[in-house]
Amino acid sequence: MFKHLASWILAAILALVSLVSYSHIPRRLLADELPVMKLENVIPESFGDWRALPQNGAVVNPQANTLVNYLYSDVLTRTYVNSRGEIIMLSIAYGRTQSDDRAVHYPEACYPAQGLPLQSSEVGRASIGGMDIPVKRLVANRAGHLEPITYWATVGERVVLNGSTHKIAQMRYSVEGYIPDGMIIRASSIGDQPQSEYQAQLGFLRDMVAAVKPEFRSRFIGRDGLQ
Repeated sequence: MFKHLASWILAAILALVSLVSYSHIPRRLLADELPVMKLENVIPESFGDWRALPQNGAVVNPQANTLVNYLYSDVLTRTYVNSRGEIIMLSIAYGRTQSDDRAVHYPEACYPAQGLPLQSSEVGRASIGGMDIPVKRLVANRAGHLEPITYWATVGERVVLNGSTHKIAQMRYSVEGYIPDGMIIRASSIGDQPQSEYQAQLGFLRDMVAAVKPEFRSRFIGRDGLQ
């Protein structure tokens, strides 16, 4: 009798745990409660001293393109030049759903997968749009030429730099009942003086964020009070 009673109690506890877990599964998309964002409209083709160059129509690897379409709902790639002849390659990938299988992919994985080894990596801070945000600076080897890279990612309105901080931000939104959106913002250029390239990229990114309408800016650089 006691054995059967213990079995019923255990079953009841498991059912309660299951019910509580189900009730805490996030079901609301954060993107549905934020302004609708289309990257090509949010990021101007010219701002400050920068203007976009015509697209070169490069052929995209179909397999890579399939993965991009699965992970992201919107992707923007442009190349900009300023009056000094500095050229910056911009890549922004946005996903409405940052679930475990659709999280943004970071350059540390993407570049080597494309046959572009990374030679250095460092974490820094950057003052952009009135926010002090963490950024990652890498140097990749592109066919014998150095490609310094500056990037950061966002989950909802939080800035993240890697899988661990990405997951923590995702969990924080989950507690609030949200499935967050997210994106990765990357600027790169070709040059054998990485520090000079980083400075040019920082100037570019500051001008770019300043050109973004206020209602979208927190999606790029985070929001005060959210870590």
